Amino acid sequence: MTEIELVDLGFKRVEISPEESGDGKGFYYYTYDLSESNYTFALMSNENDNTINGKWWVKFMEVDEYQYFDKKVVGSIINSIKGKISEG
Repeated sequence: MTEIELVDLGFKRVEISPEESGDGKGFYYYTYDLSESNYTFALMSNENDNTINGKWWVKFMEVDEYQYFDKKVVGSIINSIKGKISEG
């Protein structure tokens, strides 16, 4: 997946400053908030300095076991959770 595809899906960029990161460089990643209540349920991308051949992937926040690399799959997950899957 590309960075542009993440943005197309509605992911928001999260900037971590060099001071916050502690490495003097800083980085960024993307999130998509799936929660509709007061708890956090979100998808999260890898960091910009941790791509594979410039490709991005997505996982559920705090769950490392599943990683999704395809825009269509991620879009389906978002639509399913948000209740936007059409019948039939």
